[in-house]
Amino acid sequence: SLADSVDYPSVVECVRRTVANTRYNLIESLAEKIAQDLLLNFGKVHGVELQLRKLLCEKNFGLSKIAVKINRHRQ
Repeated sequence: SLADSVDYPSVVECVRRTVANTRYNLIESLAEKIAQDLLLNFGKVHGVELQLRKLLCEKNFGLSKIAVKINRHRQ
């Protein structure tokens, strides 16, 4: 039902604000903050599965990217 859906442009804007407002040393910390903000700001969202990837210069650890994936649910 359309009434049960989430406004995805608003979700994207929420994520953009979260990323822009603070610097994070760990992508795990950023992923946690994004998940918290989505659960806080979107009452229709009962759970979040989030995968966050960071592109790297290949000279860093010989990797081109690293990623973290988390699942968080409203309590």
